[in-house]
Amino acid sequence: MSNVSSTSDSFTTIMLKKAAEAKAAKLKLEFAAKEMELTKQRTSALLKQADLDAEIEMLHQQKEAATLAVEAEELRKMCNTSNSAGSVSLQLPNEPEDKMNSVKNYIE
Repeated sequence: MSNVSSTSDSFTTIMLKKAAEAKAAKLKLEFAAKEMELTKQRTSALLKQADLDAEIEMLHQQKEAATLAVEAEELRKMCNTSNSAGSVSLQLPNEPEDKMNSVKNYIE
């Protein structure tokens, strides 16, 4: 009977060990799920940051284009004024009244 008791004890030990391993695996899975969620949040934040950086760069480019359009318009006006005084003519294209829209249309 001692042999049966010994086999039963070994079986119980194996079962307890496997139950402990299963609990540990479940705990690891829970932490992995939390880590995955945080990684997704970080990735989302990085994408938002990249979008903001791109929008800021686009705004800088639009500002530069609008500034150059205004400078060109002022030069055109100065040339037209100088023309009426008999100076050499520099013909620049007429700028539309809504410079921001023309800049946006050009960029897009």
